[in-house]
Amino acid sequence: QTLRAEAAALEASRQRSTGAADGGAGKRTTRGASGPRRRSFKENRELESLEQTLPLWEEERLRLEAELGRCGSDYSRLETLTAELAVLMTRIHQGEERWLLLSELAG
Repeated sequence: QTLRAEAAALEASRQRSTGAADGGAGKRTTRGASGPRRRSFKENRELESLEQTLPLWEEERLRLEAELGRCGSDYSRLETLTAELAVLMTRIHQGEERWLLLSELAG
């Protein structure tokens, strides 16, 4: 239950950050002749945080995958690890998408 709630919260966060919840018609507009929008201070901080966090999440993914290979026929452990890995993969994917979006903005 907790993993599903976390996955739902991550999805809602992704939709808010990409503007998908309102069909993409929201705050994500570009400036016409004055060029692309610049990153805000908060977005710069978020980008720095993602650059530090994404490699840690990748290390955790590798650890979980290795542990999955070692747990053999322990079904309950396999189930737990698989659920953790699914949540982590969602987090990594959303983090990478957000990093790409922020890195494309002018610094």
